[in-house]
Amino acid sequence: MGYAVIGTVEGTAFGRLTMLQLPGDDFDATLADLAAKGIGAEPPELPGGVDGPRTSWITDPDGYRIELVQWPAGHADGITEADVA
Repeated sequence: MGYAVIGTVEGTAFGRLTMLQLPGDDFDATLADLAAKGIGAEPPELPGGVDGPRTSWITDPDGYRIELVQWPAGHADGITEADVA
């Protein structure tokens, strides 16, 4: 699974946010790949409804929670490199 760091945002309510882009990776395939490596993810949710992003959470070995988000293609709220440059 290849990825590119598209940006980091400091000082949010959640601390530092680092956004990774997983080009071409299917959300469910990514969750299955993580599970095969022993990393359990919470069941996917649609917090913004069916037209919004899909999200899931994992917890790293140090106890930090990591949110996985898949924005629909062309979604107005999707984060791109331009948003964090």
